[in-house]
Amino acid sequence: MTTPIHAMRVATAGLDLLHTTRLKLACSLLLAERIDVQLGEWPQHAADVVVLGLETADGLAAWQALQGQPVRVLVVSRTPVAGAWLKHGATVRELNEQMRLLLSSPHATPVAEPALLLRHCRGEFGAGVVVLRNAGLQVRVDPAEHCLHLPAGVALDALIAALDRSGWQHTADDAHTPLPQRVSFEALYFALPEHLRPALPAVEPSHALQLRQWPELSAQTSSPAQLLAIAHLHARPWRPQALASACKLPLQTVECLFAAALASGLAQTAEIPVPSLPPRPDSSSNSRFFSWVARRFGLSLFQAQS
Repeated sequence: MTTPIHAMRVATAGLDLLHTTRLKLACSLLLAERIDVQLGEWPQHAADVVVLGLETADGLAAWQALQGQPVRVLVVSRTPVAGAWLKHGATVRELNEQMRLLLSSPHATPVAEPALLLRHCRGEFGAGVVVLRNAGLQVRVDPAEHCLHLPAGVALDALIAALDRSGWQHTADDAHTPLPQRVSFEALYFALPEHLRPALPAVEPSHALQLRQWPELSAQTSSPAQLLAIAHLHARPWRPQALASACKLPLQTVECLFAAALASGLAQTAEIPVPSLPPRPDSSSNSRFFSWVARRFGLSLFQAQS
C-alpha cells in the first residue's frame, strides 16, 4: 500500500533570498519522503514550522512574537541560540535534514527566548521592582530607575554568564531586599555578548546613529576596542559597516553596540549629510577661455554645422 502524502505548512520570516531559495529546494526534496510542503510568509501563512532569520528586523520581531507559542521553529543566524538552529549560510542538505526532523516531530520546539531578566529590564512586565533568583544569585530589577542591584562582591560578568540559564524565578520586592551594588541598564546592555543580542532592539544596517552622551560602562567588561568604537559613535553618526571598517572590528561586535545604544535610549538616529557640490565657476570666464582655445587652433565655436 502506498504511503499517503502528508501536506505540511512552512512559513518564513526575515530570511534573505539565498536562504529562502535553499529552503525551497530543501522542502522540495521532502517529496521523496511523501511530505508535500506549502511555503508562505509568517504571519499571513499559518504554519507547522516557522523558519526565522535573525539578521533582520522582521526575523527578530517574529522570533520574539513566537515565544511561548505552540509552533515548531528553526532559527538561522550567525550566533547560536537554544533550540533548533542552523548557522548563517546553511546548505540545502542541512536545511533538508532539519526540516525533516521538525516536520516529523509531534511536539512543538520551544522558541529560545531572551533572558527573563532582560525582559524585566525592557519593562515587558510593568515598571514595578522585582527580585529575580537563580541558584543562589539574586538581582533586584528597577525598570523605573533603569538600574538593577546586585549583592556585594558579585561581578557584572558573573551575572551575564547566568542570564540564559533556565530556572530563573521572580517575586515582587515586598521585603526590600538589601542589595548594595547598583548597575545601570546601560552598563548591562553594552556588556552583553553576541548570543544575547536578539534580546535587544534590531539594528538596521542602512540607518546611521550617534550616541547622545557617553554611556555608563563597566570596567570589568569594557575592552579598548569597544571604547574606541563608542568614542567614534559619540563623535558623529555612523552606519554599522562603516564603523566596523574604521575600527577594524567584526560587524557583529559593532551591531551589538548599536543594539545596546538603541536599548538604553542613547541612540540618536541621524542621516549622514551628503556634501554639497562646489559652486560652478562663472560661465562667462569659461566662454572667454574656450574662445581663446578656439582662436589658438584656428577654429570657430559658432560656425554652422554642415
